[in-house]
Amino acid sequence: MSNQLSIYESPYSEETKKVKRNVLLISSFCLLVSVTEELPSSFALFGAKFDTAQQITLGWFLFGVALYTYLHFLGLAGVEIAKWLQPFLETVESRRLLLRHPAFDESYWYDTFGPVDEQNLDQVAEEAAREARYKVVRRLRYLYRLVYLRLILEVLVPLVVGGAGLFFLAKFVIEVGK
Repeated sequence: MSNQLSIYESPYSEETKKVKRNVLLISSFCLLVSVTEELPSSFALFGAKFDTAQQITLGWFLFGVALYTYLHFLGLAGVEIAKWLQPFLETVESRRLLLRHPAFDESYWYDTFGPVDEQNLDQVAEEAAREARYKVVRRLRYLYRLVYLRLILEVLVPLVVGGAGLFFLAKFVIEVGK
């Protein structure tokens, strides 16, 4: 991970991405069990059949595995997102503190460049590239805003799906156990 915040790069390591995938899979299975209101009665791979008491135990086992995976994801993702956001938050806080000082105002952070020396072709090329970059970014700003959708999918969806899967499975297993 670089030292700068880039919302265009994933804040997660490969390990966290795998755990996120597992959270989504097991939470989806938990939601499937709770929506269909049907705990597995057999496990064909091993030829095992479960009676009602064993089904409830299997439901709690599934809940335990889902809870472990969810907490594992929270632990990994929380630290990685904190590391990812830290440079940005430090910059914001530093700017806020500097603005308290009378020597600084908002104009301190403006990109102000002196007049371009028309004889220096490197300066002319730099100015043209800077202006082109600005115009292109302005034209693509609506597409760049889709990055927030990606952040929602990366962070919020696993948290919401995982929490919902755990909640509804626990609710169903408790009802079946009564």
